[in-house]
Amino acid sequence: MKTLKAKIRLALIFVAGLAVVVFSSFSYIDSKRIILESIDARLLTAAQGYRYVVDDNFHENIVPRTKADLKAKHVAAVKLTEYSKAIKLPYVYSFVMQDNKPVYLISSLSDEELAKADVEHYLMPYDTATDGLMNALNHHQMGFAEYTDPYGDFRSIYLPFKNQQGQTIVAVADIDLGYVTATLRTALFKSIGIGLVLMLIASAI
Repeated sequence: MKTLKAKIRLALIFVAGLAVVVFSSFSYIDSKRIILESIDARLLTAAQGYRYVVDDNFHENIVPRTKADLKAKHVAAVKLTEYSKAIKLPYVYSFVMQDNKPVYLISSLSDEELAKADVEHYLMPYDTATDGLMNALNHHQMGFAEYTDPYGDFRSIYLPFKNQQGQTIVAVADIDLGYVTATLRTALFKSIGIGLVLMLIASAI
C-alpha cells in the first residue's frame, strides 16, 4: 500500500513539475514579447522624434560633401546628440542612398567625438548595412535588426520617410543590445524562480 502511495505521489510530483515547466516557459515567452514590444515602442518614438529635432531643410538640401557647410553639420550633430542623451539612447541618426550605397546624412556623436570641435558624419560611407536598413532604403519598409558594427552591439529601428524630392531617408535609433539581453535574462531568471517555488510547493503537498 505504501509503495502504491509512493508511486502515486511521484506521479503527481512529475505532473506538477511538468505543469510548472510549461507555465515557466510560457511565462518567459510572454515576458519576452512584452519586453521587446516595450523596447521597440521606445525606439519608434525616438525615430519619430528625430524629425522634430533635425530641421526639414537638412533633408531637402543634400549637397555634395565638398560643397556643404560642415561646421553647420557639426552643430546639427551636437543638437541631435543632446536629443539622444535626453532620451537615454546611445545613437540616433539617418541614412540616405548615394551611388546605390547607404551613407550617413547625420548622426549623434559619441563622447569622444563630442569632445572634438569639428566631427560630423555628413555623407560619410557606412559599410555594415543590415538587411533591415537596405529594405528601408530600397522598399520603404520599417524594420528592426540586431547587429554589431564598429560602434557596438545594438538593436535598431529603421524608419523611412521621403523628402520633397522623393528621396528616401531612413531615421535610425539604437539601443544597446547588452541592455536588451540583460532585461530578457532578468525575465528568464524570474520565470525560473517562480517555477522553482511552485515546484517546491507541489512537492510538499
